[in-house]
This record gives sequence, structure tokens and C-alpha cells, in this order.
Amino acid sequence: MKNRIKKFREMAGLTQAGFAEALCVHVNSVSRWECGSREPSLEMAKRIVETLGANLSDVFGSDGLNPPTTRKVARSSARESGMAAVA
Repeated sequence: MKNRIKKFREMAGLTQAGFAEALCVHVNSVSRWECGSREPSLEMAKRIVETLGANLSDVFGSDGLNPPTTRKVARSSARESGMAAVA
């Protein structure tokens, strides 16, 4: 994601300062998104793609390098954990 924001910003002919101004954020926010130390909120992501004339999946979608991970939800059933219920 981080490199894609920069790539699309540059393709749009925007500097970090110009992009920040268009989004009404501080230039440091743009820098942090591009270097990967922060991620924009969903609402900001929508504003970013509107400003860049792109779509969410192009800018924020999976690139195949780091596929999304799934998190298993822990189940607290006594039967599944092999523990007997205490009366």
C-alpha cells in the first residue's frame, strides 16, 4: 500500500504538499502513509482515491506480496477445548 499511494500521487502530478493540501491534512500525514508508518482511516482512504482519480482496490488492495491473513476466532466451548464443564 505505501508505495502505491506514492505511485498514484506522482502519476497525478502532485507533490506531497499539494496532495496534503487537496486532502486538508498536514504533509506529515502523507509522508507517514507513504513510508508505511501509518495507515489512513477508511474515510480518508475514500478521499485519497477520489483525489487521485483511482479506486480503492488499485491503491489499497492486496498486491500479492503480502496476502491478507485470516485470524481464527478462539472458541470458548468446553467441549471443543476438551475440558469438562464444572458444576
